[in-house]
Amino acid sequence: MQDGGTILIVVDSHDGEIEISIHDEGTGLDLNHLNRYFEAFYTTKESGTGLGLAHASRVMEDLRGRIEVANNLAGGARFYYFFTTAIYV
Repeated sequence: MQDGGTILIVVDSHDGEIEISIHDEGTGLDLNHLNRYFEAFYTTKESGTGLGLAHASRVMEDLRGRIEVANNLAGGARFYYFFTTAIYV
């Protein structure tokens, strides 16, 4: 969001999961690349390494969670972080 805007963070709980969603008012994500954003070394940025979202996804998997991404209907992107509330021993 180069020109400013709002970031909304929402925390919710349902179906044994805690959901943290982050919404922004930026340009959104290219729908042709949605299935690649979490691949290691894949980037759409000129100076990106392609490691940030791949690493975040791996951390979430290690925590028995997951990340999902989508575009907002009014513009911008949404990232969802799901954490299980179950305790594994």
